[in-house]
Amino acid sequence: MKAENLANKDKDVPYETNFLIQYNYIWAFGAIQNNELKRTHILKLIALLDQHKEDTPSHFHRYQNALGDLAASFHITADLDSAIKYYEYAILLALEFKDTIYIASTLNNMGYYTANNDNWTLAKSYFDKAIQTLNQSSKHDSILYCSIRDNIADYFFNKGDSAQAIRIVEENMQYLLPKKESKEKLIRWGNKLLDCYINNHEYQKADSLISIIQNIISKEESSVSYGQNKQLIGKKMIVLQQLNELEEIKRIQEKYTLFLENYSAFLDQQNKTLSDLLLDYKTSITKEEMALAKQEAEYAKKNALRNRAFLIVIAVISILIIVLLVLNYKRKIALEHRDNELNIKQLEIERLEKNKIRFELNHKTKDFSKLLMQSTLQEDWSKYLIDKLQSIKRLKEENAKIELRDLILELKQKAGMYEKIHEMQKGMEKSNTRFFFALDSRYPSLTKAEKETCGLIRMNMQSKEIALIRNIDPSSVRKLRQRIRTKVSLDPNEDLYQFIQSI
Repeated sequence: MKAENLANKDKDVPYETNFLIQYNYIWAFGAIQNNELKRTHILKLIALLDQHKEDTPSHFHRYQNALGDLAASFHITADLDSAIKYYEYAILLALEFKDTIYIASTLNNMGYYTANNDNWTLAKSYFDKAIQTLNQSSKHDSILYCSIRDNIADYFFNKGDSAQAIRIVEENMQYLLPKKESKEKLIRWGNKLLDCYINNHEYQKADSLISIIQNIISKEESSVSYGQNKQLIGKKMIVLQQLNELEEIKRIQEKYTLFLENYSAFLDQQNKTLSDLLLDYKTSITKEEMALAKQEAEYAKKNALRNRAFLIVIAVISILIIVLLVLNYKRKIALEHRDNELNIKQLEIERLEKNKIRFELNHKTKDFSKLLMQSTLQEDWSKYLIDKLQSIKRLKEENAKIELRDLILELKQKAGMYEKIHEMQKGMEKSNTRFFFALDSRYPSLTKAEKETCGLIRMNMQSKEIALIRNIDPSSVRKLRQRIRTKVSLDPNEDLYQFIQSI
């Protein structure tokens, strides 16, 4: 609120400061997806730029970026006429400085938002204009060029021309493979192309592409790289099953077992790191408490010396100033009473801090226990697959084919479930940010577990799936649902899922 008031006082606030305030508001409201407030501050920023016109490239660059942001905000609310109008204003400014990269990027954005509103024909025309603009430019942005072509590939996918779409994505990958900065796009496009190969039964190409994507993925240990590798191993198993590479499947199973062991070791290392951090934190707290106690002891010692000197003086002149001695005695009693109250409050503060540390430690330990339990379940599943494959190997050919087909079906179902759980866990908080904010505002009495369960119900998860994600018993999920109904005062005849969707 102080920044808002400051931004409104144009006479008192320098232009650059006011610009940064509005720009930070735009960024903040964009991050929390509040499009209405974001647009309000974009308009304020444009008004500020109009008041401080400068004939410089940086000023026009700021202006055209603000126009592009304003157009995007209208696109989000499906006001296409307003969006296109402000995009065209921004392009006119860019033409004055021959900023072809900005023009191509703006045309690409216009096509992207138009496609999101299911007008693929108009979107394709914007993508083509963006490509033409880049081809006519002396500058060239390879990442932007391939992004535009990726949107064109989506157009062909939408039209059912998968061959043309696959060709474009293949060319994009060949174009960007030598470029290290394009790693994330290569992984995303590679997975899109890999799904196309599998759907089109081009398993040899799929097998080669899996090797390329694995080489692109960073060897640095992180939860993201583990997730990417896990997804690739699952697709690798599907491809090898179609190619009937039984020996290779066995090797991949062994590799998957090693992968799970490495993942478990990675989690152990994270546990150790967090434990070390907690230990360091407790050590620092203990040192601070000791230092505080030492200061208090020194203060008490100095205070005692002062009191002793004072009492000596009082003893010397006690006969002459009996009245002052009585007043001093009362003052001493008051000080001691205050010290006792302070000591009691200090002890209470220390007790609360220790309880807080103990609660946080228990909470983190519970989270790590869940992660370790999930890793153990995955390891048990891997061992089960190895035993199953070994038993199939000993069967006759006809029986082995039947068992292998059943195993493949079970693998697909299991892989789909794990992938669904992984995606749900990863995206739940991000996708439900606005929902959790509204839920917390309206029903602050809900616990963290009850709020998370509401988020899963909102994503149409059943009790068994919620139990699997939260690693609890299905009966516990039913109890959670009942407590939620009670706290939100829901009528027995009302549907909990429909109620949560209305929040």
